Amino acid sequence: ELTSNYNERTKIAAFRWVFSLIGAICVIFTQSMLIEAFPKKDDPEELNYEMGYGLAAIITATLVFISCLSVLIFVPENHAVNANPRSVGFFKGLKFLVSNKPFLIVASLFCLSYVSFGLITNNLFLYVKYVLFEEQFYQYGILLVMLGCTAAL
Repeated sequence: ELTSNYNERTKIAAFRWVFSLIGAICVIFTQSMLIEAFPKKDDPEELNYEMGYGLAAIITATLVFISCLSVLIFVPENHAVNANPRSVGFFKGLKFLVSNKPFLIVASLFCLSYVSFGLITNNLFLYVKYVLFEEQFYQYGILLVMLGCTAAL
């Protein structure tokens, strides 16, 4: 664990959420720029989605592989063996978690924030595409949503 202090763990979780939003903002703008960078050869007005999404998938897979590999290489394992392990057991541990009201509140906050963010982004895309007919402005709308979510935290 990074810390044994409950409040510090909550702060770390909040920072993780903020940095994941910042990363998502970067990914959305980068992917939209990649897709728009490849027009079709026969019709320059239309985009070559296969090339743009294919390159985005290759870049994403490379970044995921590098991040997983970096954890395997640079994060040392703790080989110390605890002479007096305190095993609580699954059901007692689950009972403790369910009875810990602050944990339930924080866990619910993060779970609901992910769900609400997913619903907002999906509905925003549908609204921009089918009501406004301005799909090219989606990344700006999502930027506003992400900045609002980050400020709310």
